[in-house]
Amino acid sequence: MSTLQGRKLNQCGLCECLMAAINTRGVCKDCWDKDDELYDKARSSMKFGEKFIPAVLAQKTGVDIAHIQRWASLGRFGN
Repeated sequence: MSTLQGRKLNQCGLCECLMAAINTRGVCKDCWDKDDELYDKARSSMKFGEKFIPAVLAQKTGVDIAHIQRWASLGRFGN
């Protein structure tokens, strides 16, 4: 964590730009918006309750597997 004029800063977990440490998402606004778009794309290609293999979903949707694995670890696909 860095400081700039007394403000605490963190790095975005995706693009590594500096952002306010109060951001609890772990990613900057630009990456969050892009991440939401990619999530919607991946999620819309799945059927309700469908189990998936991250590599297959990535290939099927063109979404980077790192994003899919991150969402799965955050529980965004449900259990």
